[in-house]
Amino acid sequence: MVLPEIAIGLSYLVCFIKLQWPLGWSSLLAAHFGFSFAYATLVMKTRVESLDHSLVDAARDLGARRLSQFRHALFPQLVPGILASLVTCFSLSFDDFLISFFTKGLDQMTLPIQIYSMMKIRMKEEIYALSLVLFCISMGLVLVSQLCLSSKKKKSSAQLSPLISS
Repeated sequence: MVLPEIAIGLSYLVCFIKLQWPLGWSSLLAAHFGFSFAYATLVMKTRVESLDHSLVDAARDLGARRLSQFRHALFPQLVPGILASLVTCFSLSFDDFLISFFTKGLDQMTLPIQIYSMMKIRMKEEIYALSLVLFCISMGLVLVSQLCLSSKKKKSSAQLSPLISS
C-alpha cells in the first residue's frame, strides 16, 4: 500500500524538477490536486449517472434559459456529489504524508509532516491532544451527518405517508 504512494510522490518530485517548478505551496497544492482529482471524478461520476434529467427537461419546457436550468434544476442535484468529493479529497490530502513530503518546499510544514517529525524524537503531549481534537471533530461530523440523514428520511417518509394512505 505504501509503495504506490512513494512512486507517486517521487514522480511528482521528478516532474516538478524537470519543469523547473520551485517546490513550495504551489507544488504541494498541484500534487494534491493531481492525486485527488481521480477520487473526485469517481464520486462525481456516480452522482452524474443518477441525475434526474426530467427536471432539466421540465425547466426547458417552462422557458428557462440555460443558466437558470443549471442553477435551479441541475446544480441542486449535483451538490451532494460535490460535497462528498470535497470531503473525500480533503480527508485524503489531510492524511497524506509521502506525497506532501516529496513535493513541499523547505519552508512548508503540513500537519502530517509536523506530527511525524515530532514523533521521531519522542511522543509529546501535543500529539495526544491533537489526536483527541481530530477524533472529536471526526466524531462530531459523523454525528451531524447521521442526524441530517435521519431527519431527511423522517421528512421524506412524512411527505409520502398521506400519499400512501389515500
